Amino acid sequence: MKFLFQIFILLVSSGIVKSAALNTFPIVPNVGQVSDQYFNLRPDVFYVAQASDLQYAFKTSAWSIQQFRFSNTKSNTANMLHAAVKSPARHQLEVYRTDWTLVNSNMVNPKAYIISPDYDVYYNETCPLGTGPVYRYATLKYANVYADIDLVFDFQNQNLKYQFEVKTPQTYTNIVLQCKGADTIYINTQGQLVIKTPFGLMIDEKPIVFQNGSKLKAEWILTPLGISFYIPFWNPKYPLIIDPLVRSWGTYYGGSFTDYMSYTCTDKFNNVIASGYTESPTTLNLASSGAHQSTYGGAGASNYPGDAFLVKLNSQGQRLWGTYYGGSGNEFSNMVCADTLGNIYMVGGTSTTNTAVIATPGAYQQNYAGGSNNGDGFIVKFNSAGQRIWGTYYGDSGDDWMIGACINTFNQLYVCGGAWSVNSGFFGSVGSYQPQHYGTSNNADAYISKFTANGQRIWSTYFGASGYDNAHYCIVDAQDRLTILGATSSTETAIIASAGAYQPQYGGGTNFGDILLAQFNGNGQRLWSTYYGAADDEYASSGLYDNQGNIVVTGITSSTTSVVMTSTNAFQAQYGGGNYDAFMAKFTSNGQRSWGTYVGGPLLEDWPFVAIDAQSNLYLTGATASSVGLSTSCSYQEQFGGGTRDMFFSKWNLNGAQLWSSYYGGTGAEGVWPCIAVDSNLNLYLTGSSTTPTGTVIASPGSQQPFYASNNNLNSTAWDGFIVKFPPCQAQTPAVIAQTVVCSATRAVLTAAQNCGLRWYDAATGGSLMSSAAQFTTPVLTSNTAYYVEDVSCGVSSARSMIQLAVLASPSIMVTASKNPICKGESVVLSVTGAAQFNWTGLGSSTSTVFITPSVTAIYTVVGTASNSCTDTKTLGLVVNPCSDIIQHDSDVFQLYPNPVSDGLHVVSNSQEMLIILDVHGKIIMQHESKANSTYIDIHAFKPGVYFILNNTGRVSHKFIKL
Repeated sequence: MKFLFQIFILLVSSGIVKSAALNTFPIVPNVGQVSDQYFNLRPDVFYVAQASDLQYAFKTSAWSIQQFRFSNTKSNTANMLHAAVKSPARHQLEVYRTDWTLVNSNMVNPKAYIISPDYDVYYNETCPLGTGPVYRYATLKYANVYADIDLVFDFQNQNLKYQFEVKTPQTYTNIVLQCKGADTIYINTQGQLVIKTPFGLMIDEKPIVFQNGSKLKAEWILTPLGISFYIPFWNPKYPLIIDPLVRSWGTYYGGSFTDYMSYTCTDKFNNVIASGYTESPTTLNLASSGAHQSTYGGAGASNYPGDAFLVKLNSQGQRLWGTYYGGSGNEFSNMVCADTLGNIYMVGGTSTTNTAVIATPGAYQQNYAGGSNNGDGFIVKFNSAGQRIWGTYYGDSGDDWMIGACINTFNQLYVCGGAWSVNSGFFGSVGSYQPQHYGTSNNADAYISKFTANGQRIWSTYFGASGYDNAHYCIVDAQDRLTILGATSSTETAIIASAGAYQPQYGGGTNFGDILLAQFNGNGQRLWSTYYGAADDEYASSGLYDNQGNIVVTGITSSTTSVVMTSTNAFQAQYGGGNYDAFMAKFTSNGQRSWGTYVGGPLLEDWPFVAIDAQSNLYLTGATASSVGLSTSCSYQEQFGGGTRDMFFSKWNLNGAQLWSSYYGGTGAEGVWPCIAVDSNLNLYLTGSSTTPTGTVIASPGSQQPFYASNNNLNSTAWDGFIVKFPPCQAQTPAVIAQTVVCSATRAVLTAAQNCGLRWYDAATGGSLMSSAAQFTTPVLTSNTAYYVEDVSCGVSSARSMIQLAVLASPSIMVTASKNPICKGESVVLSVTGAAQFNWTGLGSSTSTVFITPSVTAIYTVVGTASNSCTDTKTLGLVVNPCSDIIQHDSDVFQLYPNPVSDGLHVVSNSQEMLIILDVHGKIIMQHESKANSTYIDIHAFKPGVYFILNNTGRVSHKFIKL
C-alpha cells in the first residue's frame, strides 16, 4: 500500500544530541519514538534502521522495508538526442512498504548486539520530553528462528547484509521467506532475486554458502510457499552460512544539480573511465583530492552545460581519481578513450576563453577561435594518474563541435565532428582529400583529423557537400583504416558515395538525412563511402571493427521501409514504432552490407551504442520508452522499470542474432547518452544518466556514491550520471529439483532451481526439445527414463543436467460386484483384488470387500496401493432398478427413444449434462455430453443386449435394449 507519510517514522527534533556514527551503528531500538502517521505508538516494532535509502522495521520473526521517492507534477519527455529540458516541479515525499515474514518459523523477537559508544536523544510528538539516552547497535539477531537456525542482520558501509546460520545442514530447507506488497518477484539471469514494487526494484544478490571454510554452490528458488534456497551439495558434519550479499556494483556519479554521463571505455588494466558534463559545483562528488581541476569552473551552478568531468574507477568500483575540466564558459565532453600506455584522451566542445584552462603551452591551437553556440572543440590528454599532459582548442570562427575520437596501434589520435566554419579551410590540410568546406555556414561539413601522441596535427580533411554532414563517431583497425559514421543530408551522390557503393543514392529525410559511412586510409585518402538509409531520417551513433575487419554500425531510424533497413531473416524485420527505432547493421571491410535489423519496441528508442568483447560478441545499449519488447526471459531486469524511459542492453553474435536482452532502470528516467564498454575479463560497464532517486536499482549500497545526489535539493527532475558493472553472463548447469522415483502409467513434474531460461530434452546431446517452460511434465511413463535440462538464458547452452527417473510397477486392480444390476432394496458385495491395500471412496472402508444395500444407481471408486506405494484407481457402476418395467425410469429429467433401438438413440433432456452408458455388468461403455433439448447418440457398434443410461449424478437411470 502507498502512504504519503512515513509509516515507521523517526521523528527527531533539531535539538537532538547525536554523536553516534550512523553508518557504523544504524540499528535503533524503539523506546517510544516510533509511531505511525497518526502518531500512534508501534510497540510491535522492536528496532528500526536506515541502510542506503531504505528504512527497516524489525518485528517478531518479521520485518518491513520502506522505499521512498519524491514525486513531481511534471515529466521530462524531451527528445533524448538533446539535453533534457529542465522544468520546475512540486515535490511530495511518498513511501512504499513491503512486509517480510518467515513461513512456519518460531515466533522470535530480535535482539541487538555491538552497542555504540555514545547515544542519541529523540524529541517528537510521542516523546515531547525526550526519550532519554538511546544507544545504537551494529548487529541484529533472530536466535533459533527455525530449529538450529539463526538469522543475523549486519549493517556495513550503509549496506544491509543478512545471513542464515544453519547449525544442522539438512534443516536449511525449512527456510522460506514470504514477501507481501511486491508487484512481481522473479530470479534473473544473474541468479539474483528481484522484487519489483511501484517504486522500483529491490535486488538480493545470488546467495553464496560457506561450509567449513569452503564456498558451496547455491541458488534462489521460488516455491508455492515463498522464497527459499537450493544447495545441491553439502556435508552433514558442518554448519552452513547462507549469505545472499555478493554483487557487482553500481554507483551514481553527480552533484546537487544535473550531471550527464556521456561516454565510457576501459583501459588495459581493466579500469573503467567515464566522461560527462555537469552543472554541479559539489566538489567532492566530482573531483578527488589532488585532481587536475578540483573546483567547478563554470559560469555558476545550474548553468547548462557547465563543466566537463572525467572519472576513473578500478574494477571494484572504487574511484581512483576524478576531475572537473572547464573554465568560465561552458564545456561538454564527448568521447573518451585510452591508449596502450594507460593515457586517457577526452574530447568535447568549449566556449571558455581563458585559454590556460583548455590549452597548454605549445598546444596545436592555444587560443579560442569563436562560435555562437558550441564554440570550439577541445582535446585533452591525461596520464593514468589523472594529471593533464597536454590540451588544445580545435576550431575556427564558427561552431565546430568535436564528438568522436579513436586511437590506432601507434597511439596516434583521430578526432572527428562537424565544422560550421566555412572560410579558412581550417579543417583541411594541404593535400588532404577535401581541403575546403563545401557548403555554407547554414550547414556543417564532417571533418576528420589525425594527431600525434604529443598533440600535433598530422593531417585533416573535410568530408561533405551542400547539406548537413556530421562525423559523429570514428573507429580504426589494426591496418590504420579509419571509418567515420554519422549523418548526411547532402544529395550530391558523386561526392558522398564512391563508385560501387552499397547505397549510391540518397534515401531521404527531413532532419538528419541518411547514415554517412566512409573509410579512409592512414594518410587521409578515401577508400570508399556510402549512404545508408531509407525515405525518413537515420543517424549513426556508434560502431566498431570486428576481428575480421568488418564494420558494425548502430544508430536510430524513423524509416519504416524494412527492405532498406533490414536483411533477409533479420532479428527484427519490421519497424517497432515510435519516433525512432534503433538499428544495427554489419558491413564488410569493403563497405557492403552483410545484415541489418531494427531493434525497437512500440515507442521511442534512442541513442544506441555498440561494443565488442574478446570473443567477438556484440553488446548493444540504448534508451527506450517501450515497456515491452526489449528484454528476454531470465534476463537481469525483465520488466520496464518505469518513468519516461529505461536503458536497455543486449548481447548479440556477429551474425546478428540476439542472445539476451535486459532493461536497466528504475521509477525515474534513464538514458540521455547510454554507453557500454567491455573489459578483457568480459565484464560489462554500462553508463548513462538517471532521475531515479531511490532504491538499489541504479546504485548498490556501499558503492562510490550510493545516493542520488540531486535529492539534496529535492530536485527529482535533475539527472545524476551512473556507472554499473555486470559480470559476464555465464550459463550454469541447472540444479534439478525433482522426484526421481515415479510409478508407471503416471507423469512426473520436473523443476530446476532457476525458474526461466530452460530447455528440457530427452537425450544428453541433440534429442527432441520437450519443453521450454520452468517446469516440465513428462509424458506417461512406462519404464525407467532419463531427461535432460540446459540453461540457455545467457544465449548459449550450458552443460545438460540429467534426471534419471526410476519407474516402479503400478498395481492393476480389478473390481467386481456379486450381482449387477440389482433391484432396489437388494444387497450386494463389492470386491477388489490386485493390490496390498485398498480405500473405497465415500464408503469409509479399507478392506478388499464391502457389503452395501444401495437404493439408487451409483458409481463406486476404489484406490489400490501396492507395497511400493504406487496406486491404481478403478470405478464400477452399480445399477439399481425398481424391477417393475424395462422402460421405467426414476425421473422425467431426461427421456429416450426409440426403445428398443438399433442404430441411434435420441435423448431429450431439460439441461446439459454428462450421460453414462453401462452394460449389465456395470462396465462403463460410453460417456456422452448431452445438450439441452435433444441429443443423438450413435450406438450402432454396440453388441445386442440390455444397457443402462444414467446421468452424472448417478441418480437418474433408464434401461434400453440394443437390437
